[in-house]
Amino acid sequence: MPASPVMSRCVRVAAAGLVALTVFGAAGCRVGGSGKSFDNVNDELRADNLKLSRDIEAFEDRVRLLDAELLTLRQDRQGAAPLPGAIPPVLAGLKFARYTGPIDTDGDTVDDQVAMYIQPVDQLGRMRVTAGRLNVQAVALKADTPPRVVADRTYEPREFDGCWRTGLTGDHYSIVLDLPADLAGDVTSVTVQLTLTEAGTGVMVEVQQSFTLRR
Repeated sequence: MPASPVMSRCVRVAAAGLVALTVFGAAGCRVGGSGKSFDNVNDELRADNLKLSRDIEAFEDRVRLLDAELLTLRQDRQGAAPLPGAIPPVLAGLKFARYTGPIDTDGDTVDDQVAMYIQPVDQLGRMRVTAGRLNVQAVALKADTPPRVVADRTYEPREFDGCWRTGLTGDHYSIVLDLPADLAGDVTSVTVQLTLTEAGTGVMVEVQQSFTLRR
């Protein structure tokens, strides 16, 4: 396996520097201090250069080995590259399933909770089990009045995971949002917004829907 481009450049620069130091250092010290002939000095320099070349080759072999080990570690951690033509699913959105809507839980004919059946979906619109944090808000919208958050709940990852359901109603996450007991009687509808943050990627997807309340 070839060494990485950056490492190869480092090897070449280091080799050139070592050769230059060997040549000039040896020429300056040996000729000036020992009285040896230039032929003898050149022979010694060639021997030194041969040893240096072998050291560089051994170093390059070590670099290639380390590159191979690094690639193996990355594959062990990340897995092999996707198969050609494969489309790995990713979280792309949220949608409400059937039976979603306000309900009366205490029999007083006033809706006091919004029950939601939600499905995370991938980029092809297919149901996708996921892990993450879900925030749910109900906003009251009234004419000539600024929007007002009347209920807010966050499902942490462990709680959200426990909301998974499968059965006659299909595969979904069962989410509930309690409406305040003191909600004004003239609030006859709410818009519920859900924001899901995927645990593994940080991807955020949202969905919202308006519901009419029995008051």
